[in-house]
Amino acid sequence: MSDQLPDVLFVDDLAKSLRCSRRTIERRLRAGADLPPEMRRIDSTHRWLRETVEAWKRAPSEPTLRQTVDVRFFKGARGRR
Repeated sequence: MSDQLPDVLFVDDLAKSLRCSRRTIERRLRAGADLPPEMRRIDSTHRWLRETVEAWKRAPSEPTLRQTVDVRFFKGARGRR
């Protein structure tokens, strides 16, 4: 299959695997956002092991703030002063 990703992924490969743009990956790297753990750096190029990325995608994600906040609290407090 020609669509299969290589064992070592670069930014373009990671973007393809996560179905997002290269720019999104670059922004997330600069922001220190949650991405799969990188390989040990050889130079300034970011690299990921395909197996690590696939395991990261299968792992359950941490709940976001939106998922942990009880929305009813805010709806009930909206009209009160």
